[in-house]
Amino acid sequence: MVWIHGGAYVMGNKLDSSAGNSSGLIAASQKDGSLGMIYVSINYRLGSLGFISGESYESEGGVSNLGLRDQRLALEWVQKYIHLFGGDPKKVTVSGGSAGAGSIIYHLISKSKENLPFQKAWVESPGLIPTSHSTRELAANKLLEQLGASSFAEARVLPSEQIIRANADVISVAKTGSFVYAPVEDGSYIPETAAVSLRKGNVHKGVKLMISHTKNEGYSFMPSYASTDDSFTEFLKQMFPYASESTISYIVHNLFPISNYGGLWYERVADFVGSFGLKCHAHALTKAYGNETYNYEWSVFPAFHGYDFLNVFFAGNRYGGIVNSTYAELLQSYIANFVKTGTPNGDGLLTWPVEGPKSQILNLTALGPVLQKDSTASKECLWLETHDLLM
Repeated sequence: MVWIHGGAYVMGNKLDSSAGNSSGLIAASQKDGSLGMIYVSINYRLGSLGFISGESYESEGGVSNLGLRDQRLALEWVQKYIHLFGGDPKKVTVSGGSAGAGSIIYHLISKSKENLPFQKAWVESPGLIPTSHSTRELAANKLLEQLGASSFAEARVLPSEQIIRANADVISVAKTGSFVYAPVEDGSYIPETAAVSLRKGNVHKGVKLMISHTKNEGYSFMPSYASTDDSFTEFLKQMFPYASESTISYIVHNLFPISNYGGLWYERVADFVGSFGLKCHAHALTKAYGNETYNYEWSVFPAFHGYDFLNVFFAGNRYGGIVNSTYAELLQSYIANFVKTGTPNGDGLLTWPVEGPKSQILNLTALGPVLQKDSTASKECLWLETHDLLM
């Protein structure tokens, strides 16, 4: 299993505390007496060094999606050399959370005519907010400004440490719930936006998928000021400067009306941010693969974005009581089975079917796993999946 870390494409590393210890997962994969899985984690270029794009950058010969290309190279390395560690290059599972999961979706829609360097993918809370053309150009120009350079030719000869320092200033222009840097359609590796590719079903077929989200994804990213219809409208206008007044109004009054949330403004904003930024991408990916995917929702309190990662990588650390070993070991068993066999099912576990036409998923709750209808198979996600609000 190859892990791609998250961090909004601007931060993080393979040894992040929430995903740095794979011993619990490995132990789960050895319960049948086998040697179990081999765990691989990778780093890749981030922020300005990994995801800079824009017309001015590309006009000077700049190559976009360098971070994605790093990931692809690492996966190809695994294909070439994992046998030396006792692994099987024909049984590679790529996994990732948040931006790491979003990265996997980009590899699944990539233009490469070669076979993907993995056979299975576990996509966990995919962070897939595209950047607008104006945001890309703003970030590129701000980087040059911070570096005191008039061109990217000048910037290329500067020390990487100087670029890293400037990068911190560039990412500060991000609005709540949005990205400054992210993978982009570049015409070579990524042919079109992820939303368009998924909508068309333009994905590499034959990959077995496990897809997940948490119940309360949006609470970690919602703005504190969008407490009324007017302020929620202003928030949406800032996020989607190209959206029409009627589109914004439809989101506020039809898709996410305050009456649906008992007047609790933070519930509405969290639901919107979680749906637009994370949950609906999981649903779009599921549809692109004909609903033949294993999907789960993590509902154990507080079920915020990333809290299931702590359980996936549980190895005795309960993080102040947030992690329950029973829930964690159950999830690890499902994941280990998927990595080894392509199905999460195994002895002693509730049978987990593919999503199928009934949109059925496994909900991991505090009372145990239950089967239920996928909450992302909603009118909100269906609408958001068919409207490119940022472009």
